[in-house]
Amino acid sequence: MVAPVVRALYCLFVLLIPPRLAGAQDLAQQIAAAAAAAPGAAAATPAAEEDPVIKWWRDHVKGSFRSKTFASFQTTLEEQRTVRQEGLLRLEINQDLGQGFGLFLVPQWKADSGNYVKEPWMNFRDSTFHDPYFSFNQGYLRYRAESFDVTVGKQIYSWGTADGYNPTDYLLNPWDYQDIPDREKLGVFSISANYYLPNTSFQFIVMPHFTPSRIPMVNNRWLGVGEPARDLLGPFAKSALPLIDFIIKDGRKLPPKRFENTQVAFRAKTSAISGWDLSLSYFDGYDNLPVVSVGGPICVLVPTLGPVCVGPPKTVFPRVRAVGADFSTTFGKLEVHGEAVAKFYDAGLTTDRMPVVIGGRYVWDQSDVGGLGLEQILFVLEYGHDFDLHKRDNPLTRDLSFFVRPIQSTIISRVGFKIDDANELTLSGAVNFYGPNSGYLQPKYSYKFTDNLKAEVGFDVFWGDFSIKPVLIPPGLNQKLSFWGKWDRNDRGFLNLTYLF
Repeated sequence: MVAPVVRALYCLFVLLIPPRLAGAQDLAQQIAAAAAAAPGAAAATPAAEEDPVIKWWRDHVKGSFRSKTFASFQTTLEEQRTVRQEGLLRLEINQDLGQGFGLFLVPQWKADSGNYVKEPWMNFRDSTFHDPYFSFNQGYLRYRAESFDVTVGKQIYSWGTADGYNPTDYLLNPWDYQDIPDREKLGVFSISANYYLPNTSFQFIVMPHFTPSRIPMVNNRWLGVGEPARDLLGPFAKSALPLIDFIIKDGRKLPPKRFENTQVAFRAKTSAISGWDLSLSYFDGYDNLPVVSVGGPICVLVPTLGPVCVGPPKTVFPRVRAVGADFSTTFGKLEVHGEAVAKFYDAGLTTDRMPVVIGGRYVWDQSDVGGLGLEQILFVLEYGHDFDLHKRDNPLTRDLSFFVRPIQSTIISRVGFKIDDANELTLSGAVNFYGPNSGYLQPKYSYKFTDNLKAEVGFDVFWGDFSIKPVLIPPGLNQKLSFWGKWDRNDRGFLNLTYLF
């Protein structure tokens, strides 16, 4: 008689008392234990034990599936399709191994309807020309102690304080530029050690093998050479693409796998000065974007063009040493930040330069914008400039100008309107004033159906003059051309669906 009464009281308690109330769960467990110990409780049917594999999966694995659809408004010289679809399945496995050790793995499976994904799996360097169907976004073994930690494996790093572009962060991880607006970092095999003091930390990174950025091939619209090639070569422009493919692919020379080519990086970060976060960093390694070497057995000097050499061109990755710094502080609701890095290249293969970004972030919360039917407005405004420190000495090399120096003189901004927990509108953009004005704008609307399902719809819009007018000796080759204008035919709409599990 006692056991049924106790069990009935326990059920009533669970129904009437919210479990998040302090002590409710503990009390419920005590009542359940009393019911189990009461006479006659042994006759109750035992609860089925949970499958250990399912329990491990629930405790240690998270994942996401993202479906992306891009619809471009025009074809390009490089790519005739206008619609591309992509799917990405990614898992995050976090396993504690005990005694301070742990394992973190992020396997992913990727496919698309174009030619952006072609390789079956990643190699150790992750240096394939196209995205692989299977790869590890990250994967490392870690050890954590009270004042330091060490991680070994494929890792992604985040340095710097800026919002739209991080100069101090650029050299650490290569980038996947197969799709410029949708670009993402690639992990690098490395050893990272962090040492922590009160308000101060030190990080030392060793990268034994070099991983290059993944740039578009000639059948990819983001290569960005279509319109200038049409202007110069007219109907023969299409025939020039195999030469570009040879330069990028067959002529690529990666740094050899030798001890002297090991890359290292160091950062000291402190908040010891009240209200300020400061850091200093150093990098000694290779630029993940190459320069084009046009050296050959026969070279002649051509007016306006300089040395012209006959010989197989190749892409090489110059050694670089970089010293960087960043800061962040707040004045009420205004956060101010900035960062800069001075990059010095060996052998004069490319121009020594110093990109600088400075700006701020301001948030209006619900008390400020509630009358507008909003929960929050976020406003970010930054200015970036790329200073020349020393011009290139080697006349036989050229920057791979499709992607380098995106902030030679640029305003970067982002405005976010949070309507409620489910609805958000974001406007992001950049305007480059170096040469002919050019820019990029992305309006995006996000809707959260549930905590696990989210949709994003928006547009990518580019503008700018990137035409070269052909004459007998084309002086346009030495003119300043707009950065964003090379993709002015790539305006598109997109729809992303993300499911978290």
